[in-house]
Amino acid sequence: IFGHYPYPDKIHNITLEIKNNLDPKMDNYTAVKGGMTNWKHFIGNDLFECMLDKNMNYSCGYWRTAADLQQAQYNKLDLICRKLKLQAGQTVLDIGCGWGGFAQHAARYYGCHVVGITLSKRQYEWAKQRIGDLPITLHVMDYREILYRLVCLST
Repeated sequence: IFGHYPYPDKIHNITLEIKNNLDPKMDNYTAVKGGMTNWKHFIGNDLFECMLDKNMNYSCGYWRTAADLQQAQYNKLDLICRKLKLQAGQTVLDIGCGWGGFAQHAARYYGCHVVGITLSKRQYEWAKQRIGDLPITLHVMDYREILYRLVCLST
């Protein structure tokens, strides 16, 4: 697969970074508390910038009418917003917001305020640079912390 990939040297360097940073003795709890639920949360953004759309959406696209990845990701985000019946002024909690692609879409095109949480400091930093003056608030935290707070508030 690397023979067909346009950035083989970059991929090789990223692979070495992953190998050098993984601790095989680390249990899941320690990894989560350290913000490392899996490799994508702590290796940096270079690999993803090579393979994802410009908004770094890390999931499938909606290809029914799309001619390229960027349009397929836009279609997916818009379909999600329409299915949720989002309206201006609503607040959306985006658990696992990653690089903030959905948050940006919901804020920019639907007028929502989005609160996003991610485990990755690198994803957070990348997203913070991109949100500009959109009504988006981002946090680096474990989703279980916010769920605990929501349960406590509702009881």
